[in-house]
Amino acid sequence: MIQSPTCLVITMTSSIGNSFLSFLGVKLFSLNPSLMEEPPAGLEVTGNDICFFGPNGERDVDSVTFCRELPDGKRALLGSWYLSPERHVAEGLFFFILFIGCVMATYSKLAKRPGLATPPSLVIRLLTGFCFFTTLAYKIVGYSGKILFFVMPCNVSWSLAFLVCFYPNLSAHASHVLCQLIFASIGLCVLAIAAPDTSDLILPGEISFFFFSHYSLLMIPIFHTTSGHLSTLPDSTQNEGWVSCFFKWTLYTTGMTGLFYFCFVTILSIFSGHNLNYMLSPPPTPGNFIDGPNFRVMSAACIFILFAVTRILGMMIGIMVKFLTQLKVASKKTSKIA
Repeated sequence: MIQSPTCLVITMTSSIGNSFLSFLGVKLFSLNPSLMEEPPAGLEVTGNDICFFGPNGERDVDSVTFCRELPDGKRALLGSWYLSPERHVAEGLFFFILFIGCVMATYSKLAKRPGLATPPSLVIRLLTGFCFFTTLAYKIVGYSGKILFFVMPCNVSWSLAFLVCFYPNLSAHASHVLCQLIFASIGLCVLAIAAPDTSDLILPGEISFFFFSHYSLLMIPIFHTTSGHLSTLPDSTQNEGWVSCFFKWTLYTTGMTGLFYFCFVTILSIFSGHNLNYMLSPPPTPGNFIDGPNFRVMSAACIFILFAVTRILGMMIGIMVKFLTQLKVASKKTSKIA
C-alpha cells in the first residue's frame, strides 16, 4: 500500500525525532551507566542488596557496589534510571522551553528598584548566618556527596537569604527579586515540615536542627515584608493590577525554580548518582499521590499550584501590613495634632 505524501512526511518526522531522542538518551545514559533501574530499598532486604552497577553498567559480583559498603545514610536517597534516559531527554527539552518561556515573558515586567539595598536587621543576619553555616557544616561532615543536597529548596532559600544579608553593595532590585524567590518557596518549606524525609539525617542534632532551620525560614519573608525588602502588592509606580502582579511573580518564580531543578539539578543528580530533590524517582508523599512515570510532570504542576497559593496568601499579608502601617501613621498624626 502506497502512503500519501502527508503520511510519509509524518512517518519520517517521527522516525527522525525518535532517532534524535535515542541519540541524546545514549549520551545522557553515558553520564552514569552504574545507576540501577529502580532505587534500592531504604533498608537492607537480602543482605546483598545492590546500590550501583559497575562503572560501565557491569552486573557481575566483582563490579557492583553493595549497599552495605556505603556510608550510613547514603543509600536513602540514591539515584536510579526510574525513568528511561529518553524520557529524561524529552521531559528536559519540554521543561526547558516551558520554564525559560515563563522567565523571558515576565522578567522585563519586574520593576527595577533604584539604588542599593538596605541590609536586614542584625537579628535576621545572625539567624541567617547561623542556619546557613550550620547547614553547610552538616553537609560537609556527612557522607561523601552529601554536600550536593545543598540544592534542596530550603537550603537554596537559606543561600539566597545569605546573599540578601551579606552580599556587598547588593542592588535594591536584586535584593527584591531574591526575596521574592525565597517567599515563593515557603510552601515547599511547609511541605518539608508536614511530611519530613529525615532518612539521611544521622549526625548528632541533625534532625532537631532540620526542624529549627525550617521553622526559622518561615519567619524570614515576614521580616522582609515588614521591613520593606519584599513587597507582595502591585507596583504603584507601574499602575500594575492585582491579576498582573499575581501572574508576573508566580510565573517568574515558577520558571526560575523549574529551570534550576528540572534541568540543571536533574543532570547533576544523574551524574552524581544522588536523587537530589527527587528529580530521579518520586518523593515520599501521603498516599504516594505523586508516583509513576509522570511524577516529574505532576511535581512541576504541584509547584505551580503551591506557588500560586503562596502568592495569594502573600498578597493578603501585604494588604494587612499596608493597612497596619497606614493605621500607625494616622495614629501618630492624630497624636501630634492633639
